[in-house]
Amino acid sequence: EPAPGLTMFIGENGSGKSTLVEAIAAAWARHVRAHRGNVSLAATARPSEEDSNLDRALRLIGTRGGGKGGFFLRAEKMHELFTAVGPEGLWADRFGGVDLHTRSHGQAFLQVLKTRVVDPGLYLFDEPEAALSFTSCLGLIALLAQIPTEGMQAIVATHSP
Repeated sequence: EPAPGLTMFIGENGSGKSTLVEAIAAAWARHVRAHRGNVSLAATARPSEEDSNLDRALRLIGTRGGGKGGFFLRAEKMHELFTAVGPEGLWADRFGGVDLHTRSHGQAFLQVLKTRVVDPGLYLFDEPEAALSFTSCLGLIALLAQIPTEGMQAIVATHSP
């Protein structure tokens, strides 16, 4: 289980933020699978061919106790998540029973965070502010600020600190 905290990678396009977060997600997925046998990070943390060596070079060390939570969320893949969940999809109940397609992108994104970022663990976000309104960004900031106080760890890649 990672120590509680919030880490932000801030930089320009092409500076490697997303590549690093993606590699951490893939390495963490391997770590969790090795120690707990299941992981929800695996479905979304697939490094591209050119980045595949980075995640293998990372050595992640977690504390004992094993948090149950954690996932990798890429804003550009939200529509795919909403479709996979669907109103009666496999994980619909995990998102408050709400059909995420009936909400705006920002509302659905915040719904996912409010209902899924609840257990200690590692949460990775790639440009979570993308396509959010100013008000939704304030909601995102409030949620991110709670993460360390709830015993969770988040790593965020962003253009907008």
